[in-house]
Amino acid sequence: MQAVENANKQVVENISNVSAVTEEVTASANETLSNCNRNLKSIERVTEIMDTLGQDAQKLHQAEAI
Repeated sequence: MQAVENANKQVVENISNVSAVTEEVTASANETLSNCNRNLKSIERVTEIMDTLGQDAQKLHQAEAI
């Protein structure tokens, strides 16, 4: 009977450990998602700036041709 109780305690401990690890992984995944979204916004902003620079460069080139 003692062996069954010990086994049950071990199962409960293992479940607690898995739960704790799952919480940590979830928190890390949420942080990673947040960072990815922030990076995406930065990339979109850089793309807008580069497009504007390209347009301005084209205008300057056309102005020089006149």
